Amino acid sequence: MRKALIIVAVVAGYSLLEAGALLSVMLPHYGSPNRWTWNYPAIVAWGQLLLIPGLAALLSRIMYGPHRWGRRAATILLVGSFGVPVVLTLIFVPVGLLVWAFSVSKVFLVLLPVLVGVVILSLRFVIRKGAKWSVQLESRRWLEERQSGIDPRERKWRSRGIRLASCIPVLIVLLVFLFLPEIWGILSQVSSARPASLLGYRVPIPPTWIVRTRWDEQETGRSWVAGMASRGIAFGARPYLRMRAPLSSWDIRTTPYPQSEENTTGRHRPKDSEVIGRRVFRIGSESVTCLDYWPSYLSRPEHVETSHLAYVECAGNRIVAGFDGERDQVAAFYRMLEGITPAK
Repeated sequence: MRKALIIVAVVAGYSLLEAGALLSVMLPHYGSPNRWTWNYPAIVAWGQLLLIPGLAALLSRIMYGPHRWGRRAATILLVGSFGVPVVLTLIFVPVGLLVWAFSVSKVFLVLLPVLVGVVILSLRFVIRKGAKWSVQLESRRWLEERQSGIDPRERKWRSRGIRLASCIPVLIVLLVFLFLPEIWGILSQVSSARPASLLGYRVPIPPTWIVRTRWDEQETGRSWVAGMASRGIAFGARPYLRMRAPLSSWDIRTTPYPQSEENTTGRHRPKDSEVIGRRVFRIGSESVTCLDYWPSYLSRPEHVETSHLAYVECAGNRIVAGFDGERDQVAAFYRMLEGITPAK
């Protein structure tokens, strides 16, 4: 039973590490972009060539024992880290060259069946060698277990651990797939030291809303927090089936301390003919007016008030805000504005 628990723990830990590494690519990077910011996604992608073979080598040690484990680990790491890129290169480079040659002359089309045949035979050879190696390892492990007198109950628990461990990555991927916007939003706020603060104000951002950008200028008083809001497919698959993800964008900002007509708004002002609704909020001693409108550059629906899309612009003395997206998320946007409080 101990070995089964170790297998499950290793696979669960690795799966969470992989999910965290891949999700971290989507997290905001505050401050000025630098070489690390631009290279981080590539580092995560290339890191898979070590993480995935590394897990395979570790599980090989747990499942098949110490017999020739160093050799097995070296082979797994070599094949996983270098073999996969080499195989992909051998596949795509000839195909790319053949496509280029075909664009020059259609005579090269006769080489396509030959190239496909060579690729298929090569892959078949690699798969057969890998299967044969796996059978040899399993046979050796089976013999060693019988010779060592391991309790059949222990072997049964080990098999159960392997079956359970094989389900963990699928469950984690399914969880992320069903609740991706919510998980993304929570991580984006946890990763920031001050995701819900503007210069002079505290903003109660909904915990599952995604924060994409946040910056401030202490000397001028300008600050900005912006992001997206959405719902995972677990809360309704219909929009996704229609190829229309329920995605909205929002932002809240403060204008510079020296006020003027130009920097009070600094953004689109809806025309009177575009406005379909109005709400006024009090934030400390400041009054903020929000206009629900329909842009004139868009085709206006017959019943615009019941449209699934909404456009909101808000402006006050120092606070301006905006929302573009799903109408059923406007209420949460208004609650966020109502909850803004002056920072002490």
